[in-house]
Amino acid sequence: TALAIAGARLGLYKFDLDNTLPRVDELPFDSDRKRMTTVHQMASSSDATSTMEQIVRLFGMQEGEAISFTKGAVDSLLGISTHVWLNGTITPMTPELNQRIAEANDNLAQNGLRVLGLAYRQHTADDTALEHNLTFVGMVGIIDPPRIEVKEAVRVAKEAGIRPVMITGDHPLTAYAIARDIGIVHESDRILTGHDLSQMSKEDLEAVVEDVSVYA
Repeated sequence: TALAIAGARLGLYKFDLDNTLPRVDELPFDSDRKRMTTVHQMASSSDATSTMEQIVRLFGMQEGEAISFTKGAVDSLLGISTHVWLNGTITPMTPELNQRIAEANDNLAQNGLRVLGLAYRQHTADDTALEHNLTFVGMVGIIDPPRIEVKEAVRVAKEAGIRPVMITGDHPLTAYAIARDIGIVHESDRILTGHDLSQMSKEDLEAVVEDVSVYA
């Protein structure tokens, strides 16, 4: 819903986009890749709309040509993006641009936003590889606040001697901001990521588990 509204605010409506670039294939999300990709084919130009005109202007696509769009964790997309859409121009990815994107991602996440990176790739008849040599377009920060009753539930649990722990698929900075807002985490508490856990033995985890309030 958030993405559909963001598009509509820019004059790109989902109904029109579905007609202009119908989906013909997809790679579903999975937790290892941390992203998903959909493949779309340009519809007939005989039914030209303002949306189609925008797509043609942006990508120079012709009837029957294919394009794929990928969204997911920013770090996941940076690993497969060779170019950046910068000021309306496709520019080669550089270490400086990579760092600039990563910092922007962290800035959004530490404000409690769930962040999706967005990238695309145009395809030719002999080059249909997905999630490869993408052009990174940007990020969308989505506000998904905890339900109103959560903060009180955490308070009551603590009064009863129960220590709440958050386990989430969110970016660690997003998780920390939300956990701090609802009273689960304090400055001295540790956050562990899935990567951290994969490097730890059972004994390592047992040694720190009492100090970990968020797994992200």
